[in-house]
Amino acid sequence: MSISKAKYSTGVPTDSVARVWLDPSLVVWSLFMVLWAPFSLFHRARRAIFRAKNEEFVAERWGSHIQTPETTHELLAKPGAHIVLVGASFGEVLIVDKITKALRGTMPGIKVTWAIRDRQTVEHVKKMHPGQSVVYWPFDWIVPVAKWLKATKPDVIVMLERYRFPTFVRASKCYGADVVLVNGRCRHRKFFFSFGRWYYKWLFSGFRAVFFQTENYLKSARSFLSSKTKVQATGDIKFDLSHIPIDAEKSVAVDRWIASAGDVPILAVGSTDAAEEEKFVLEAFKAVRKTVNAKLMIAPRRPARADELVEMIKGFSLTASRRSKMEGPADVYVLDSFGELSYAYKFATAAYVGGALFGMGHNVIEPLEWGIPVSYGPNRGHFGTIQESCERAGVGTRIAKSSQLAVHWLGVLNSPECRAEIAEQCKSMLERHRGALGVTLDEVHALIEEREARAR
Repeated sequence: MSISKAKYSTGVPTDSVARVWLDPSLVVWSLFMVLWAPFSLFHRARRAIFRAKNEEFVAERWGSHIQTPETTHELLAKPGAHIVLVGASFGEVLIVDKITKALRGTMPGIKVTWAIRDRQTVEHVKKMHPGQSVVYWPFDWIVPVAKWLKATKPDVIVMLERYRFPTFVRASKCYGADVVLVNGRCRHRKFFFSFGRWYYKWLFSGFRAVFFQTENYLKSARSFLSSKTKVQATGDIKFDLSHIPIDAEKSVAVDRWIASAGDVPILAVGSTDAAEEEKFVLEAFKAVRKTVNAKLMIAPRRPARADELVEMIKGFSLTASRRSKMEGPADVYVLDSFGELSYAYKFATAAYVGGALFGMGHNVIEPLEWGIPVSYGPNRGHFGTIQESCERAGVGTRIAKSSQLAVHWLGVLNSPECRAEIAEQCKSMLERHRGALGVTLDEVHALIEEREARAR
């Protein structure tokens, strides 16, 4: 990381929220969204019912955005530019935390607020990061976005990975904020890009700067980017996330809970999205247990699903132990706590990361930090580039069938030499891909200084 020390003093005044309501393109887009609302509501309700994805129905995303009123209002009263870091859920918040610490280390007194979408993540952040200004990321429609801008008063908005929030991006620009995308992904979709060329050009014109994970992502978006937008492929910041620390009390509790498994290898399954995927891994585990004595640890993406998962485990004639209840020895350990999975991977011999069996997948890097092989479903989704890097390094395996997962797990369990080699390959691969965080921070730092210079 090569950010130089900087003096950070005055803030930058922003334009009125009235500019948001008077922007012709936003008016037209908002009218379109009203017409599209019945279809959008049906789609979101379906996601909430069948996939437990109810982020759009969180009431605070429509109005009561500020979650730490005393901290946030005190922060806004201070001089200096206000930086808002936007992350959807826990995975992005890990990056947000890294960026915040780095900025505060080089820009003393900088005003930083975290904007988060998921209620569970918001509550976790409020508990684990006392004193941090936290707000909800508004639903992408003009009314909640305008309320959010008026309440939050951002000068620079840094969005993590996701960019398809046109109302939020364009309204923020109209308001007077500089909007930056970091660690961005942009998969080439020929039909959608051709059909909606005007839409993507309009969307990307709201960004002051766009930093993508790879050259391929940058190439996919190149034709939509304005010459006025700063663009760069910086690498994937997730490779720069080392072991995520948890407080001592939690680590001791996890240690004690897992210790009840005894001297038996543990197979870890992280971030499962649906019951179908949990059934998939339980079938593989049952096949493994026919020849090797092992334990299974499952961490559902949403801990609230733990009761359902425990009933399923019992249906497989297996016993279950829940972390939240600190239950004793069992065949399957259910990690139904929040923010402990990254640490708990240390106990595993191999890991399967969920989400890619039916959906867009989740981050596969965390198990690699502990030198263990990782497997995942057939869908490349959001993490295709990382998956391919893992496969080239010989530390990642793409799985389509439960029987394939069982074979993979057995291969790892029965070969100590293979495990030692994979541990070295994990370390080597992670080292090769690190450095994106430093590059990104340099760019964000430069944009903040540029913002200050324009205000003088």
